[in-house]
Amino acid sequence: MGDDFDVDKYLRLESNEYKQEEEVERIMKLIGNQDPCLILDLPTEVYLTLDIPEKLVTKVFRKKSLLVHPDKCKHPNARVAFEELQKAQNLLLNEPEKKQIVLNYMDEARANILHIKGVKVPPKGKPFNYKALLEEVPGIGRLIQLEFLRMAMELAYRDRTRLKNEQERVMMQEDEMAKRQKANEEWEKKWEETRDNRIGSWKNYEKKKEKEKLVAKKKKKKPVVLGAIPK
Repeated sequence: MGDDFDVDKYLRLESNEYKQEEEVERIMKLIGNQDPCLILDLPTEVYLTLDIPEKLVTKVFRKKSLLVHPDKCKHPNARVAFEELQKAQNLLLNEPEKKQIVLNYMDEARANILHIKGVKVPPKGKPFNYKALLEEVPGIGRLIQLEFLRMAMELAYRDRTRLKNEQERVMMQEDEMAKRQKANEEWEKKWEETRDNRIGSWKNYEKKKEKEKLVAKKKKKKPVVLGAIPK
């Protein structure tokens, strides 16, 4: 290397590239995850307080997007990672109904962990300093986050199971319909194949009936001889 080689600059670039790849890989592992807070890597205390300020979301998104933006990051999955960040930010800032669903699950996860830890809180609607629990129960934010993930995975499993059962039901219906259609086609085929036989049998039947009528008619017209003993 020449004397003008800037070692510090080189190390900074290498370090930044490593961080970029690391962040892309982190996000790629979360694709399909229902937790926008985890995708954005928000502080775990939001799982305890359920307070997700717009300012915090915007700040974290800007920081993360600079690392994975496809114009700045060489990783082949940079664009996908960037889009996942955008989706997470958009959900928290512009989709109140979906955000509320997330908050409801976070609230349930929080209640589960507080119950396990034996932490008593007042009924909903009454003030309570959840932030104080960050010191009283170390790592509680992370515990609630993990419980949220467990619940999300369970929900996803139920959804997959329900979808699988629905697909199987539809397949069974289609199979039954196919069997009925095949049976109908076979019946129509046999019906058509025996058409000539049916027509021939009908003609023979008509001929027989006509013959019987003629015989009956002849018997009716047969002259009766006087004094003759009818046979």
